[in-house]
Amino acid sequence: EDRQDTVQTHKETLGVLESKLQDARSIYEEKSMALNQQQQQINTVKSHEREMEADMDRMQRETEVIMSKIERGKARLTAAENRAKECEERKVQQQMILKEKQDMLAKIQSQVGDHQDIINKAKKELDMLKQESRRLRDQIKASGGGFHSVKAVIDQDILR
Repeated sequence: EDRQDTVQTHKETLGVLESKLQDARSIYEEKSMALNQQQQQINTVKSHEREMEADMDRMQRETEVIMSKIERGKARLTAAENRAKECEERKVQQQMILKEKQDMLAKIQSQVGDHQDIINKAKKELDMLKQESRRLRDQIKASGGGFHSVKAVIDQDILR
């Protein structure tokens, strides 16, 4: 009966380890999916950021052209000044949008770092559980695999 209890205890320990291993795999998969989604969001924000920077550069060049036209032609002065004001207002609006996107990007990158830490921790725990499970199986195999071998492995493990 003591032997059966010992075997049962070992089976329960192995079951707990396998359950933890499955839990760690689930967490890893979930965090990997979240990381991929966030990476896609980062790529989208970066793409928008590049487009806005190109728009801002284009608007800056356009503003310079408009200002030179003002100097060359007093007849078009009023229209050119209005256009320059519009471009400047749009530039300011886009700078505000860009700032919001950059803040969002920083937040997402922070979350990516947090998720990467969780994934790394889960990987380490998964590796430790795999090693422990492999060690127990190897010890049982090495000692013949019978009831006495299992009991000896459990006794050795308890003494640690």
